[in-house]
Amino acid sequence: MKKKIYLISILLCFLAIEGFLLFAKRSETSELERRKLNTFPELTAEAYWSGAYTEGISGWFSDTVPMRDALMERAMKLMNVKGFSGGGVVFVGVGTEAEPSANPEGEAELPAEKPAGMHVLADIWAPYEALVDEHDRLIAEEEAAKAHQNQRIEKDYNGVVDDQYILAKNGIIVTGSGAQTRAMMLYGGNRDVAVSYAQMVNHYKEVMPQVNVYCMPIPTSIAYYCPAEALRYTGSQVDRINDMMETFNDNVIGVDIYSVLGEHTAEPIYSRTDHHWAPLGAYYAAQTFAQLADVPFMDLSEYEEKHVNNYVGTMYMWSKSQQVKDNPETFVYYEPTTLEYRTTYIDYEVQNDKPVSEGTPHDGKFFMKYPDGHSDAYCTFMGSDKRITQVYTSTQNGRKLLIIKDSFGNAVPGYLFGSFQEVHVIDYRYFMRNVVEYVAEYGITDILFAHNVSHATTPYIVTCCENFLTR
Repeated sequence: MKKKIYLISILLCFLAIEGFLLFAKRSETSELERRKLNTFPELTAEAYWSGAYTEGISGWFSDTVPMRDALMERAMKLMNVKGFSGGGVVFVGVGTEAEPSANPEGEAELPAEKPAGMHVLADIWAPYEALVDEHDRLIAEEEAAKAHQNQRIEKDYNGVVDDQYILAKNGIIVTGSGAQTRAMMLYGGNRDVAVSYAQMVNHYKEVMPQVNVYCMPIPTSIAYYCPAEALRYTGSQVDRINDMMETFNDNVIGVDIYSVLGEHTAEPIYSRTDHHWAPLGAYYAAQTFAQLADVPFMDLSEYEEKHVNNYVGTMYMWSKSQQVKDNPETFVYYEPTTLEYRTTYIDYEVQNDKPVSEGTPHDGKFFMKYPDGHSDAYCTFMGSDKRITQVYTSTQNGRKLLIIKDSFGNAVPGYLFGSFQEVHVIDYRYFMRNVVEYVAEYGITDILFAHNVSHATTPYIVTCCENFLTR
C-alpha cells in the first residue's frame, strides 16, 4: 500500500509539473537576461519540410518557461556554491576544479597558479560577442584590403590570446559584503593590441589633419578596487594605458584619466553591480577632456541630480551571484539645467545584432527615465547603442565633437553640451557610414575616442574603427 501511495504521489508531481508547463502563462521577456524570448514559429511549407518549424516549436517551448526569471533566480542561489573563494573574494566563472588550500593559521589562500578548468565562454560578456562571431571574417577582410588601404597598423592576431585575456573574458570576482559588495570583471589586455589601437587613432589624425583628435582610454573598476588577494589574476590597465600614450603621435592628444579617477575612488565613480562606471566617474573624465580641448565646462552645480533606486546591473546576470542581487545600489545621474539642447536620433534596423539599414532622423530625449529597480538604468543616456546621436546645443562656439565610443562612452556626452555647439555620438559596433565623409558632412572639428581599456585592447574594435575610414 505504501508503495502505491508513493508511486501515485510521484505521478501526481509529474502531472502537476507537466500541467504547469503546458497551461501556465508563458514568459515573453526576461529582464534578467535583458532580451525578448523566442516567439512561436510561423508555419510555412518550407519551414515544415526543412524541420525548422518543429525545431522552432522546441526552442520556443524551452525558452518561454512560465516564471522563467523567478526560477532562474532560485537556480542562481544554488549556483553560489560554484567558483572558489579566498580572503573574502569570490571568483565566478573562472573554473571550479581548483579549490583554495588552508594555510597553517587555518585561513583560506588562493592557489598559486591559474585555476584548472578555465575555459572560454563566448557569451559571458555581451560586449565581446561580436569578437567571437566576426573575428575570423574581419581578419580575412583586413588582409584582402591591405594592398589598397594605406594601412598603418601591423596586425597578426590569428585568434591567439594569452591566459590573462581568456581569464578577462570569463572571470568575475565579487568582493566585500552588504552595501560594500562589488562585482568586477578581471582584466588581461595585450600590449601589442594596445599599441595597434593607438596606431589606429594616429591614422585618424593622418587622414583628417584638420580635425583635433583625442583618445581617452577608460579604466574599468578592477583597476582601482581589486583586492590584494586577486591581483595575480588580473593584468595592469595602467601599463596598457601608458603603452597607448607612448604610441600616440605628437598631433594626437591622449586624455589620461587614470590618475584623475584615482583621486576620487572614495566616491561612487564606478557601479558596484554593473560593469560600467558610474555617471560621476564620467563627469570627472569629461572635465579632464574639456580642459585639454580648451573648451568651457559646466560645474556639477548646473545639473539636476536624479536617482534610480534599488539598481542591480549586468554583473548579477553574468556572475549569477545572489550576493550581488541582494545588495542593490542607487544609480545617480545628472541632467543639465542651465542650457538648451535638442537631440536627434538616426536608428539602425538590426538583424542578428548586425545593422542592415538606417532609419529616418527623429527628435527624442537624451536622458531616458527608468523606474526604481530597473536593470537597464545605465541606458538612461540615449537609450540605446544602436543609433547615431546628434545633439545641437545653445553653446555657440563653432566646435563640433564626434565621440566614437563603446557603452562606457554613453555617460560622457551629457557633460559636454556646455562645451561644444554640437555633440555627435557613434558606436563602433553599429556605425554604417564612412567616418571621413561624416566628418565633412557635419563640419566636425574634434574627435574623441572613448572606449574602456578592455575594449581598447581587443582586436575587433581596432578593426572596426580602422574600417570606418575606408568604408
